[in-house]
Amino acid sequence: MHLLEAAKEKIDHVSQLPPGLGAWISFFNYSHLKNEEEMTTLLQDHPAVGQAYGKYNQFYQDERFRAIDEAHQMFLHGVATDLDEARENGEP
Repeated sequence: MHLLEAAKEKIDHVSQLPPGLGAWISFFNYSHLKNEEEMTTLLQDHPAVGQAYGKYNQFYQDERFRAIDEAHQMFLHGVATDLDEARENGEP
């Protein structure tokens, strides 16, 4: 099992990783930013990651799943906002 820390300074060094691991990191970090052609090129040598990208696209084409994801993102944003406000108010 691998744990990945997605800090920007580490993601910038993806090219120094083994190609398969680099493909997974690129998928996780850039799949929502790149268009279909860019992702196809990026993942062409990595069929397992390409399959994951296909499932990702299927997920986002389903309106119900997209709504659930958006609700989850709003929840996470609310939690982060609450934590920031608590820190500003000196709460632990």
